[in-house]
Amino acid sequence: MFEGKIISMLKEVIFSKNPNDLVICDYDNKEDFSNIIDANFFEMYIENMYVKDNLTCIDLKVEMDNTLYINNKIKQKRQIFSITVVRKCNVKTISKFRIDNLNCKSCGAIIDIEKDKCCKDCQSRYDFKDYDFVFTRISVK
Repeated sequence: MFEGKIISMLKEVIFSKNPNDLVICDYDNKEDFSNIIDANFFEMYIENMYVKDNLTCIDLKVEMDNTLYINNKIKQKRQIFSITVVRKCNVKTISKFRIDNLNCKSCGAIIDIEKDKCCKDCQSRYDFKDYDFVFTRISVK
């Protein structure tokens, strides 16, 4: 289940118009994924697991067989993504790959997790690590 969830989240980041707007990205993404037109999972490796500041942290390598559009040509290439995901230590895994919306802990308003990093009603900062894993690093080779 963990592997499927991470791949689903990674594809959401890769194909997002602006990954920095996603609540599953808790870092300033500098990677350009715009040339990836299709992504197929190949293999995942856990490199390191540790606890830091009450966060469960996992460093991963994910190999993807990607279809790229470069210089007006379509190419296949295996790319390796170096990823770190974190969540709060006391959070249990959610049984589905995707959460569509949640309620604000401060006022109860519905939060759209694809767009809202803070509540539109009360402006409370929304921290997805309270619910599930978030990316704190993604780089691709």
